Amino acid sequence: MTAAVVLTFAATLLQLQSLLAVSEKQPNIVFIIADDYGYKDIGYHGAEFATPTLDKLAAGGLKLENYYVQPICSPTRSQLMTGRYQIHTGLQHDIIWPSQPYGVSLEYPTLANVLKEHGYSTHAIGKWHLGLYKREYTPLHRGFDTFYGYWEGGEDYYTYYNCDWSHKAEGGDRSSRLGNENFCGYDLRDMERQVTDKNGTYSTLLYTHKAVDLLKGKTAADKPFFLYLAYQAVHSPMEAPESYIKPYEHIQNKYRRIYAGMVSALDEGVKNVTDTLKQTGLWNNTLLVFTTGITRVSLHRLYLKLHPTAKLRLGLELRISLGQGLWMRLKIGLGMRSWDWDRGWG
Repeated sequence: MTAAVVLTFAATLLQLQSLLAVSEKQPNIVFIIADDYGYKDIGYHGAEFATPTLDKLAAGGLKLENYYVQPICSPTRSQLMTGRYQIHTGLQHDIIWPSQPYGVSLEYPTLANVLKEHGYSTHAIGKWHLGLYKREYTPLHRGFDTFYGYWEGGEDYYTYYNCDWSHKAEGGDRSSRLGNENFCGYDLRDMERQVTDKNGTYSTLLYTHKAVDLLKGKTAADKPFFLYLAYQAVHSPMEAPESYIKPYEHIQNKYRRIYAGMVSALDEGVKNVTDTLKQTGLWNNTLLVFTTGITRVSLHRLYLKLHPTAKLRLGLELRISLGQGLWMRLKIGLGMRSWDWDRGWG
């Protein structure tokens, strides 16, 4: 690659086109989103649990400290996929619930659509949460060549089963009343086919395995690819394999220990993905982005009084790598920037 161009979370189509134009060979793009992962829950920010992979990426990359995601899932993901601020997609108020007849408007091209137009193969693994009530709103109809994961917003890490309701906050909250508690089901899909043989497999490990398998099937001679790896971790429910929790017996709070195990499994997953990129010879021409996809502070009004499982979880962590010697690292601080690209990716 002859030059490096920063791909920000709110990048315009013009910036994306510039990124593609400056390379002798179009770079692969691996975009990893950790769900509900907090600013203070990473090793180099003083977390009491280890994140060696993310720490290493941060140490060798470039950070942007004043970029923020939205406090809930669908608005953030719609911004990434459409390039439009959520006020333009009708998602300024809440998430898309599984029983809700709604999705991100089909008139908006997605990032996957745009990359396909530039010759990319496109792959999504993990969480979608941008609409499912019609197939036209699901990943294979929004620009992705392959999909493995779940369409809705959250489920059990082992059974892949969920009912359409959020946890009841103390006294109830607006979000918890929008779900339909009678709307329950199993949601794990390979392309559009339901997968029924993974009950008992922890989702972080499953999605990492699928990402690694996909990368092992790629070569430097192939067309460039876009891998959107949207982990379920570390969103509720609080679940992790015991082997990941055990190193944190010193943490007194039970749920904080589980959360630490969830973070460790996530960090290991990112390591397996980056190791595979290096082993397959793809690393030197790959743009790697790591970001969080949701924040909770403003949603639950917890500026001062935090849930015992959490420290202050605020904003966006974004780290970018462009292969050997070409690193970018993005990290939030306490300032704020907000852009409104009303034309989106189209």
